[in-house]
Parts: sequence; C-alpha cells; structure tokens
Amino acid sequence: MNIIVLHNIVPPDAPADEQDNLVEARHVAEGLEEIGHEVQLMPFGFNMAETARVLREAAPDLIFNLVETIEGASTWAYLASALLEHLGIPYTGGSKDNLYITTNKVLTKQLLKSKRLPTAPWNAKAAPGHISFPPPYIVKPVWEEASVDIDDHSVFYESNAAVACLAQKQGRLPGGYFIERFIDGREFNISVLPSPGGPWVLPPAEIKFTDYPDDKLKIVGYRAKWDDTSFEFHHTVRTFDFEPEDAFLINHIKDITRRCCRLLNLVGYVRVDFRVTSAGLPVILEINSNPCISPDAGFYAAVTRAGLSRAEMLSLICQDAMQRRCMPSRYDFNAVALPARLEIG
Repeated sequence: MNIIVLHNIVPPDAPADEQDNLVEARHVAEGLEEIGHEVQLMPFGFNMAETARVLREAAPDLIFNLVETIEGASTWAYLASALLEHLGIPYTGGSKDNLYITTNKVLTKQLLKSKRLPTAPWNAKAAPGHISFPPPYIVKPVWEEASVDIDDHSVFYESNAAVACLAQKQGRLPGGYFIERFIDGREFNISVLPSPGGPWVLPPAEIKFTDYPDDKLKIVGYRAKWDDTSFEFHHTVRTFDFEPEDAFLINHIKDITRRCCRLLNLVGYVRVDFRVTSAGLPVILEINSNPCISPDAGFYAAVTRAGLSRAEMLSLICQDAMQRRCMPSRYDFNAVALPARLEIG
C-alpha cells in the first residue's frame, strides 16, 4: 500500500514535546516499510488547499495521522482528520469529532459528567470565593497535551491563589486555562488498541513516584516527561506489575475505560489516564485520542507488554482505519500474525 504519514511541522528549535512528534513519525514510517508498504512523510500546516492538492495527486491508499498541533497549537489538531474526511481518504486513529472533544479537556469533562463517568470537579471561569469544591486545586491548559505548562507550581491549597494564577495565565496559550480539583493519589494509564473483535484493553500501567520527598507533589508534569536532567524524569517509573489485592481496582479501571470508548464513540487507538482517590475511587484525568506511539511512550510500552511487535500494532491500527472507512485494501493486514488471546472490551 501507498501510505502517507502525516505529522506536525516541527521547527529545528522546537521544544522536546514537539520534537517527539518527528521521532514518532519516523518510528511509524520505519515500521510500515518493514511490512512492505511504500511510505512518505508529510508535514501538515494551515495551507490546507495546498495539502489537499498534494494529497489528491499522491492518491495514497491510507493516511497515518500523527498530527498533534498546527503551528504549535493543539487547538487545531482535529483539522487534519476533517480535511481527510472531506477528501474521502481513509486515515488512522480518532475521528475529527473524537480529536476535537478529547483535545479540549473542559469539553471532555462535560461529556464525561453527562455520561455519569467519574471526573474531578472543575471550574473554567472561577472568581475569588466562588470555587464550589474544596482544595487542593490544579490550574491546567484547556487544550494542550504532553503536560505542557503543568508543574509543581500549578497546584494550590487556597482558592484565591488558584484564581489569581488562572487570571494571570489566561491568554498565555490558545484556549486558556481552567481549575480542577487535584487528586493526590495513584496514577494509571490504560491503553486501548483496535482489533477485529473490538477495543482491546492493553495491560494497565501505573506511574510510581519513587523516592519522592514527603513534601514534594506527586505529579506527572512537563519535567517528568521531557527533561531528562530532572529529578522527576528519573523518579516517575512505569510499572505493569500489581499485587493481588489490586485486582478489583484494576478491573474497575479497565471497565471504566471500555465504557469511555463506548459512550464517547471513540474509535482508533486511545489512552485513558486515571488518578485514584484515597478512598480507592478511580477518577478520569483525561482521554487521549491518537496518543503518542513513539518508542519510549507509555502506549508503546503497553503494546510491548501485551506481547505485540511494532508491525502487529501498526497492522491493527491500519486494518481498523480501512475497515471503518469501508475502503478496499490491496494489503492483507491479517497476514501479520497476531496473538491468539485478545482481551476484548
């Protein structure tokens, strides 16, 4: 098949989280080439008329959509899938609606609440003395992913301080910020891969905050993800191993993940992030359509833990894209051997 891998325009001086999109794109392209596809990398920007012209001329069988930002802003990431739907070209991952909703954290939370799915209370337009839930509070960007502008200084124990931070930050990033109840507890990532039988919930991962001082916030902020010189980067450790007494909690989180996929009509590959309260109640932090699948990403770690190779992961994602768009394929994705046991949600 002729496949185009669509990715961000990444300037040479872009920060680490944006540079990672190119690492991801090359990782995907290499994997697709290994299983016999013709692959071309292509950046996606705001000149969609030119992009449409190039895509029509190239006539790809499939687009592997890795667009996360346009000119550095997550606000517009859904436009890539919107254009591809307009052109009638099958593409991988979430639909334009999935991407628009899940990239907007406030919209996601509104939808979760309407579906009776657990999410922390929040306030997008707080005023002093008018936050309706108790501390601690965290001030987060509405649209940004990859823990952009989230660190220890984002958490507050007094409402006036949180409101002042919200007011000071508004306008710094497109889409602004909101205040959310900070859940100080265990953190889990649940990855979901499409399969012929439905959403496949991969092995759950927990983020362990190892050797953190008692007075240090346990938070997966920007440094923990991207600054390899930081304490946080080296002391937030992913594990897939759990004690027997965690079985009920793990099954509960996996069940909530399946409900998210079903009730929010999520397609493609997905990651759902959780915190668990001191009372043992899981709370959805956010939902990620098209989460990063670069070699060091949590999603790829879950794929590997499930016993899948890169080729098998990519084949499942591509097969799902072709089947959902009801497009004929000249490539038999089932030719790639898959594990006999799939845990289907």
